[in-house]
Amino acid sequence: MPNALPAPPSLARLRAELDAADDELLRVLARRAEVVSRIAEAKALAGLPVLDRAREEAHLAARCARGAELGLDAGLVRDVVSRVVRASREAQRVARAEVPKGFSVGIVGGTSGMGAFLARELRAAGLEVEVTGLDAGAPSAEVASRHDLVVLAVPIEVTADVARSVGPHVRAGGCLADVTSVKRAPLEAMLAATPASVEVVGTHPLFGPSVSCMDRLTVAVCEGRGSVWMRRLTSLFESLGAEVVQVDAEDHDARMALSQAAIHAKSLALGHVLAAYPGGAPALCTTATPQLRAEVALVARLAAAPPALLVGLLFENPHARSAVARLVEELARLSDALASGDRAFVASRVEALAVALGPTLEGARASSEVLLEAAARS
Repeated sequence: MPNALPAPPSLARLRAELDAADDELLRVLARRAEVVSRIAEAKALAGLPVLDRAREEAHLAARCARGAELGLDAGLVRDVVSRVVRASREAQRVARAEVPKGFSVGIVGGTSGMGAFLARELRAAGLEVEVTGLDAGAPSAEVASRHDLVVLAVPIEVTADVARSVGPHVRAGGCLADVTSVKRAPLEAMLAATPASVEVVGTHPLFGPSVSCMDRLTVAVCEGRGSVWMRRLTSLFESLGAEVVQVDAEDHDARMALSQAAIHAKSLALGHVLAAYPGGAPALCTTATPQLRAEVALVARLAAAPPALLVGLLFENPHARSAVARLVEELARLSDALASGDRAFVASRVEALAVALGPTLEGARASSEVLLEAAARS
């Protein structure tokens, strides 16, 4: 190949300016990293978790607004600041080295799904972990008897039976916990199956086991018996990057009826509506809007999951039926408005929704733009 032509002097000067700007950018990042290390120390002294979601979201919004003032692309600012903030969280966790130690973990149902994910994360954090499942491992009662923390990571519909089986074998001073998507019934079963010397905690990782890590994800924690292991598990999940939210078991199930049961029921129904179109969803996707692509992706995710997962979410949560009924009722009202030509009703429902979302509206809208752009290019 012929040698590249030499750059004109003006271009060489501009490249030098660019190199100097990049060098300054690196110096700013180094200075920021030093401040982050001092923030980690301050949070550790105050007993605060690494993740402060409200602060991060406010900081990102402020930086995006400042970027707009400077004429910068909003997507670029969001990507850069988000990545820098994530690096800050990672650096804070490393600096604090706060993963609780001094106990071992037995995971019943730890050979697949959420149990396998937790086993991987806890081992990587330096904890001793033993797993058992249908296809591998020692009997669950034996596993329960030789560990301080025993976690039930089995399907919702068998959690109570497994709790009754392993609960009597958990050592005194230890803890029996679960990771199911419903909390009241599993907690009642674990409390009934264990002696008073064993603490009980209900947990629910609000994400699937396909994620790469817990960074900035949420874990719900419900009180059962005792407070020592509540604090330990909260600290453990926070050390792995999660945001921990303590919630009453009954309230948790009512929330999950909306955020899981009703949402998945909507996807199931929508999926069958799309599939009934000539050629199905693939034909529709040739002229799909970004929102349809996002909806089809959620429908496909549901269809690829084991049917027992949705069955459990719908039938094991006592609030699911009323949540789905409310969804059906709202759709029926929209259908009636279409039949009667009541445009004002539909407009009023949109306006009422904006009011109901209130201060979360703008942040959620901005997040939707990121998601929809990703869906449009998928």
